[in-house]
Amino acid sequence: RGVQDEDIMACVKHYAFNDMENARFKCSVTCDQRTEQEVYLPHFKDCVDAGAASIMSSYNRYNGVHCGHHNYLLRQVLKKEWDFDGFVMSDFCWGVRDTVEAANGGHDMEMMWTQFFGKRLVQAVQDGFVPEERINEAALRIVRTILAFDKDHKEYDMSVVGCAEHIAVAKEAAQKGITLIKNENVLPLKKSETKKIALIGKLADTAVIGDHGSSWVRPPYVVTPKEGLEKANPDCEVLFHDGVDVESAKKLAASVDAVIFVVGYDHDDEGEFISENEAENYTGSMGGDRKSGLGLHKEDIELVKQAGPVNEKSAVVLVGGNMIMMTEWYDCVNAVIMAYYPGMEGGTALAEGRGERLTPLPALPPCHIVICKPPFSISTPQLFGRVNVRKIVRRPDTAGVAAALEAGDLAGVARRMYNVFEDVLEPRRLAEINEIKSVLIDCGALGASMSGSGPSVFGLFEDEARARDACARLRESYRDVFVCAPQ
Repeated sequence: RGVQDEDIMACVKHYAFNDMENARFKCSVTCDQRTEQEVYLPHFKDCVDAGAASIMSSYNRYNGVHCGHHNYLLRQVLKKEWDFDGFVMSDFCWGVRDTVEAANGGHDMEMMWTQFFGKRLVQAVQDGFVPEERINEAALRIVRTILAFDKDHKEYDMSVVGCAEHIAVAKEAAQKGITLIKNENVLPLKKSETKKIALIGKLADTAVIGDHGSSWVRPPYVVTPKEGLEKANPDCEVLFHDGVDVESAKKLAASVDAVIFVVGYDHDDEGEFISENEAENYTGSMGGDRKSGLGLHKEDIELVKQAGPVNEKSAVVLVGGNMIMMTEWYDCVNAVIMAYYPGMEGGTALAEGRGERLTPLPALPPCHIVICKPPFSISTPQLFGRVNVRKIVRRPDTAGVAAALEAGDLAGVARRMYNVFEDVLEPRRLAEINEIKSVLIDCGALGASMSGSGPSVFGLFEDEARARDACARLRESYRDVFVCAPQ
């Protein structure tokens, strides 16, 4: 929606079953209808329902038929069942393999060179292999969409590219995308205890933002983790080591207050794949699927296993566009962050992040949580029959919670606690939940919230004595009540 608000057509790709790179031109995916409907197609339907202007088909086959020729996927599901009113384009260069099959299967536009449409399509119509009404439908879909996006068209000059507002958005996106996987008393680093940080790994000083194929973005600059940490920590010495010499990296790790390993992948490891015999008309990367498994490179695994345990304030920052196996080295460090490909402001986001930040910060104030579980649960029919599941999984004020945590504002956190599932409760159950919340608030909780289909009611307290008082009062009526003090 955001893209199309600026009069730019969104193109959703690759429809569908596009599960691998190296074999994408020849593989055929087979699955049952339930898997199709529950795993492979729902996210495409969400985009159609949101008003996407166009769809790009994938190179691969589904049940033996090229997705760019697939009558069931393109005409039956997309255009008929989902009522998609935009147009379908092929993936570039090799998305169409047969003129008649593609046209009759539901394709509206061949990209990006005309090989099977154009004169061949005219001839197929003249010879009676493709009905003329099929051409009329495709033309209508394309022209209708163009006209819809040409009304009150907005014009921009190059001054908006890399402008301050967009840089701020890039930084925010990186901060919200970075995921804290493990933290055993490491993050955030404390200023009073951190005067020297070792930053180890080639990717720590490399501008890695993702693919160098068709999705290659060329920003005016990229902040590396090294640059981000140095800028955010003027009073802290940041020592870089590329990690090639494991023994010297190990000595460095042992000599500093904290050590951060930056390891993972770049575009050569998991970029867009083009095989040698398909590369004649292509100008992008050769890329491909990972070649040595789903874990880190062997040299990175050895680096973390050898140098991680020598410093208890050790953290790994993972860079990559997909899952990364951690089993071999997970217990060798005490914190793990998944940075994905964090973009041009990735180094800044890592250094100035929130709960997962690498920049030293004062410790957050202590808090205590009382948890009370009433003796009933929400059944699956109740849950999925009465509630919009998308509403359940959204956390509408995640940024507000993070900002409040960063500021040490427990009351701000409490105000943003999200009461999920309450709209599916029967009145008597809701009354019981509200009674528990009232007890928590009466005892001094900054906020109270219900969560889960269990369900449980949480109360956030700044004062331990008040938390234990609430716990005692609730235990007069409920068995499953306890208090905890998260670190």
